[in-house]
Amino acid sequence: MTIESSTQSSVATAVAPEQQWQKDAELVADVLARRQDADIRLARRFDAIAGPLVRKLMREPDAQMDLYQDGFETVLTRVRSGALREPARLAGYISRTVRYKFYETLRARDRFPTPLENIEPLMDEHAPSPQCSLERQQMRDAVIEGIAALKVARDRALLTRLYLCEEDKQAVCDALELTPRHFDRVSFRGRSRLADAVREQHPEFAR
Repeated sequence: MTIESSTQSSVATAVAPEQQWQKDAELVADVLARRQDADIRLARRFDAIAGPLVRKLMREPDAQMDLYQDGFETVLTRVRSGALREPARLAGYISRTVRYKFYETLRARDRFPTPLENIEPLMDEHAPSPQCSLERQQMRDAVIEGIAALKVARDRALLTRLYLCEEDKQAVCDALELTPRHFDRVSFRGRSRLADAVREQHPEFAR
């Protein structure tokens, strides 16, 4: 299955959240039981959720495919091992896995690493489902895209820590070797650039 196929797989009859959660729980159970075609159905479910998200986060086709495949391998392995504590929250787990893998890509690209332990809570299966916080998640996606589009590595590192990892000012200063005064200047410029990037990519969030 390719990323492009998600355009077709995502066009499906809408179902109530409770019905979809039940279907996802049954899908996870089928994968655990190694039932025929269960992995294929999981791939389709992953594609419907991850495909559009991957295209938002990555612009280059090769990078999209790497993120897509890495995310699916992680989800398949976790589901097969029985590590998903709330099978009904499969959709949220898929979404968080793709974001987590994206953060890993940013850390590898930037010379200022983001500590892994601060990102891992985003993988928690107990986090609210997308259906419960759609607007907040859409804004978060827009911020992620905006940060990724910034050309200055220090801006990306600082804003990732500040907004995605929710580190406090002192922790960011220590990690990036900034004085508090320098932090204020760098963060002001970074936030301004981020706001411009978000407005350019998502006019619906402009105020």
